[in-house]
Amino acid sequence: DVEASDVILVNYDKPSVGTSMEVYHAWLHRVPVVVVCQQGTKISPWLRYHSTKIVHSFDEAFSWIEAI
Repeated sequence: DVEASDVILVNYDKPSVGTSMEVYHAWLHRVPVVVVCQQGTKISPWLRYHSTKIVHSFDEAFSWIEAI
């Protein structure tokens, strides 16, 4: 499903191995990854590197997705 996607939208509220693997798989296949997290959330350098965009609201995520 990741490879067939135009974009991956991640609701990041806590670390998750499964989510991390999907983000990495998307990154390998050049599928954009948009992470939504609360302001002040600690984001690992690994997730930051493999994400295309990190935002703090779904409205911001949807706006970014519509623009690509």
